[in-house]
Order: sequence, then structure tokens, then C-alpha cells
Amino acid sequence: MDTIENINDMSKTNECGAGFTRIKNRLARNLREVGEMIPVPREIDGRSNDLSRIGNQIRGWIGDTANSIERVDPAKIKTEFTSKVQENPGTSLLIAAAAGLLIGIVVRRR
Repeated sequence: MDTIENINDMSKTNECGAGFTRIKNRLARNLREVGEMIPVPREIDGRSNDLSRIGNQIRGWIGDTANSIERVDPAKIKTEFTSKVQENPGTSLLIAAAAGLLIGIVVRRR
């Protein structure tokens, strides 16, 4: 119970949200920079070619992803996560155990 109370205290004082906000903003900014680095070939004889169209489409997807990341609300994620765990505690424990097992296997191999 102490852990749950600590998490609730962190969310009330916004300590958890501030770090998450910094990370998501940095990720969105880096994605936009990657999108800008994608070379888009020039039009040939006033017509766009397939590479130009594909490059612009990829840039658009990256921009959309960055926008989606910026719209993520950590409080909403926490609320949804908590409600799912409370609705299905057995499934949550199995998922946590499987994740711990996989992490253990990966760490041992190194």
C-alpha cells in the first residue's frame, strides 16, 4: 500500500507529470528533427516523382506521430491503467510476472 500511496502523492504534487512531460516533448522534438532530415527529391520538369511523394508522406507520418505524442496526458494514462489493474488483478499479475521473466532472461544473457 505504501507504493500506491507514494504514486498518488507524486501525481498530486505533479512530480511524475513534469518528468513525463519533459520526455514526451523531447521525443516529439527529436521526431520532428528526423522528419526534417529526410531528403525529398526535387520535382522533375514540374512534375513530382514517386520518391518525392513518398518522402513527403513519411514526413507527414512523422509529424503526425510527434503531434500525437505531445497530446498524451499522463494523468489519463494513470487513471486508465489503475482502473484496468483493479478490474483484472489476476491478468495484471500474470503480465507483470511474464515481463519480469523476460527481463530476467535478457539481463542474464548479457
